[in-house]
Amino acid sequence: MYSNTNYILLGFLIAQLAGFSYADAAQTLFARAGCTGVTTASPAWARAANETGLGQDATDTDSWAREVIGDGDISATVEGAACWTRTLLRNRIFERAKTPEMFAPATLPSGLQIPYGCGWFVERLGDNVIAYHSGHYDGWTAMTLLAPHSASGVTVMSNFAPGNTRAVRYLAQLALETAAPGATPLASPTLIDTDPSLSVLAHEQLFREDSSPNLAHFAPALRQVIERGGIRGLINLWAGTAPTGFSLVGEQHHKQGLMRRYRATYPDRVEHVLVGFTQQRQIYWAWPL
Repeated sequence: MYSNTNYILLGFLIAQLAGFSYADAAQTLFARAGCTGVTTASPAWARAANETGLGQDATDTDSWAREVIGDGDISATVEGAACWTRTLLRNRIFERAKTPEMFAPATLPSGLQIPYGCGWFVERLGDNVIAYHSGHYDGWTAMTLLAPHSASGVTVMSNFAPGNTRAVRYLAQLALETAAPGATPLASPTLIDTDPSLSVLAHEQLFREDSSPNLAHFAPALRQVIERGGIRGLINLWAGTAPTGFSLVGEQHHKQGLMRRYRATYPDRVEHVLVGFTQQRQIYWAWPL
């Protein structure tokens, strides 16, 4: 599962290997890309940028000095976010050969593949990969969605949070689909479901009106996360009302299991969720887009 603890460890690792803090390392990347208006920043900096705009020296030195742990705030103006998105898509920071590695899914010791790479959720869409991540703090929500194969990407930013993450995810997909048709799950056709019992299981466990999952339907490692009561471990996509439609739109087999993508339809939006099943038909991964 996603864990900020890994980023804290990464921040300290950067500090030891590079001899300077995570914040310095991040700011160096932004400077190399020529992206002003992107910085390790406090909510106060973001508020000022949102209200008045910032010039070329758009850095928050106070936050920069204190931010060392690697899971802290990165803030951006609209221009800064657009610049950084273009930088990633045009391979301006890393060697071109390293970009596929950044967007490659990880493999657990059990052999199960999980759709998370180097700081990105990564999902296969046909023969291609899409990458995305969201974030929010102190009143703002953002979502970046990339289609590296077509050099296309969008960043959606909202000055309202919490409570609108679902809308931001949907808007990001709509925007990217408009710019690069076929680049998002929105364009995926409904598939014939050859194993509807798996779909029933996914729907029952991931859209629960109450908060109690049936642990027998979750793989052991994920079951431990749920039992510890972490908010991410609960994996409940219930949003107050049941979706009006729930259909299979993607399926990929791998050596140790199966990945299925489902489309949940609501009157005002469309959501997608990627669900991983083990060979024992237990859920080991579930994450919404």
